[in-house]
Amino acid sequence: DLPAKQAWLVWRLEAVVGGADADALSLVSHRGNVLAGLCAQLGVHETTGHNTDAAQARGLDIRFEGEAGSGDGLRREWFEATVGEILDPQRGLFTSKDGYRTLQPSPHSATTAGADHLSHFALLGRIAGLALYHREPLNASLSNAFIKAALGYAINPADLAAVDPDIESGRMKFVRDSTTDEELADADLVFEDDSNEAALVFESKEEQQPSVELKAGGAGIAVTQANKDEYLQLLAQHRLVGAIGAQVEAFRNGLGVFLDDDLRATLRACCSVADIQLLLCGVKEIDVDNWEASAKYRGGLTAESELVAWFWAVVRGMSAEERA
Repeated sequence: DLPAKQAWLVWRLEAVVGGADADALSLVSHRGNVLAGLCAQLGVHETTGHNTDAAQARGLDIRFEGEAGSGDGLRREWFEATVGEILDPQRGLFTSKDGYRTLQPSPHSATTAGADHLSHFALLGRIAGLALYHREPLNASLSNAFIKAALGYAINPADLAAVDPDIESGRMKFVRDSTTDEELADADLVFEDDSNEAALVFESKEEQQPSVELKAGGAGIAVTQANKDEYLQLLAQHRLVGAIGAQVEAFRNGLGVFLDDDLRATLRACCSVADIQLLLCGVKEIDVDNWEASAKYRGGLTAESELVAWFWAVVRGMSAEERA
């Protein structure tokens, strides 16, 4: 169960840190500017996001400048403040297509957030490692797709559909539902990705990025009934990994001080992506009354259907972890 997995992970992380008695990093933070000087203190290069000589897996002891207090409560407050700063939509590092319920790295973060964008992804990775070690859930609605990419889980088209409902209801649905090669030929689809959300970022067509081939020679390979599953898989792989490769790698490097390749592989073997979400971001309290009141039904079901009544009865009997 989840508590057992968390206890196992903390045990593994304590071995990396050097045990519960290892010296913690004493960090003095500035209220109102919690990111100031943080790269140097956590061993992150301020431009590239690479680990510096100061990078080390350690516990964390937080004080705020001009204040005498310290302890778990202040550390929890610091986690919330720093993650909130990094994920702030105005910073331009992350994007969302579901009202910021889930966040995905922006493929254009270098343009929207500046030349030091990768250092922020690395910082978020380092903070994630600290949070896992201290059992402090982060107030971060990171997408399953991003967690999969960062920890090395396999990506599939359903992950892209979850991140981008527009492409799910448009291109992906059309390709999946097509029954003849003639239908696909009319759409003139080939193995390349020509949608880079440039309109949201760039001022003119001249600044827009060219199409990207999904495989060697992809611009000359038409999508057919025989290869459409491969096309959807490669499209998902490009959008969710290839297009944000630098951002994913920076986050992974930051996290890697705590979770090396071997530990990530073990984590993938014993934890689902949902487990990782709960370990990293915590169990959110779900208001079942609100959920039921706002539910919509299709396929002949109504709020009075026996099957629907059974569903809500089961949901109400679940633990908070199971609902999450």
